[in-house]
Amino acid sequence: MSKMQESNGIKEKFFTKKNILFVISLVLIVIVFVLFDQITKILAIRYLTGKGEVPFLGDLLVFNLVYNKGAAWGMGGDNLFTRILLVIISWLVAVGIIGYFIYLVIKRKEIKYGFWIIFSFVLAGDIGNLIDRTFFFNREQGSVVDFLSIQRWWPNFGIFNVADAILVCSIFALLIYFIVELVKEEIEKHKKVEQKLKNDSIDPNIKNKDE
Repeated sequence: MSKMQESNGIKEKFFTKKNILFVISLVLIVIVFVLFDQITKILAIRYLTGKGEVPFLGDLLVFNLVYNKGAAWGMGGDNLFTRILLVIISWLVAVGIIGYFIYLVIKRKEIKYGFWIIFSFVLAGDIGNLIDRTFFFNREQGSVVDFLSIQRWWPNFGIFNVADAILVCSIFALLIYFIVELVKEEIEKHKKVEQKLKNDSIDPNIKNKDE
């Protein structure tokens, strides 16, 4: 989504059809993956309660329902202060991402497609567990529903859910995005320096003759 610019004295439209469709796409990504996360949790509670470990892809993936009162993979344990802190942090992350995006739109700042597509997945993962922590805070057995396990081939990895998987993958993608952007920026700087050196090395007499 480009900045509002002036071209030949005419201001470029900011809310173009392309930009509006992009925003709608971001909203749909969040809605679809939050629904997917919540539906899988409902199904896990319905069909995995009292079942123990249920192999799904052999040793690759096993269903194992647990109720997690801590952070991802059970970090933080069953601590009331930790649970409250996680709720607050989750809300701050969600509100922060949405608020920052609205700020960029209002101020007509540049919005990079790749960056915000990845960030929409971060938001979806955050909201998925935020729903559990906020609306099921007093659930008798725990807070967040976890049911995916790869411990048979990765011991001590922990049991997670779809929201956790989305968060981890999107944050990893975000790191790759930043690395690629830094590399591209360095390449552009290098090209500019090379071009400047090339221009400076041209014989002034030849330049004057060309002029």
